Amino acid sequence: ILLAAVVGLFLGLGLALLLELLDDRINSPEEAERALRLPNLGHIPLVEEEGLRLIRDIGSFSPLMESYRGLRTNINFAAVGTELRSLVITSSQPAEGKSTTAANLAMAMALD
Repeated sequence: ILLAAVVGLFLGLGLALLLELLDDRINSPEEAERALRLPNLGHIPLVEEEGLRLIRDIGSFSPLMESYRGLRTNINFAAVGTELRSLVITSSQPAEGKSTTAANLAMAMALD
C-alpha cells in the first residue's frame, strides 16, 4: 500500500507538471506583454454591482472612472503623431464587457 501511495504521488506530481508545461494560455497582463511584445494600455476593473456599468452613473473620482481616464490617456499617447480613426475592442469570450468598455471609453474621450 505504501509503494502504491508513493507511485501515485509521483505520477500525480508528474502529471501536474506536464499539464503546467503544456498550458499555453495567457493569464496575466504581464504574460500578454511578454508574448505579444506590445504594451498594456490599461486595465478596467470588474464591476460587480448591477446597474453601475456606464461611467455616467458613477462618481467622477471613482477608481472605475479613473481607469477609463487612464486608458483614454494611454490610447492618446500611443497615437501621437497619427490621426486615430478607429479602435477595436475585443475579447476571447462573449459577454466580457466589450460594448460597455466601448461606450465608457467613448464617454471618457468625449469628456476630454
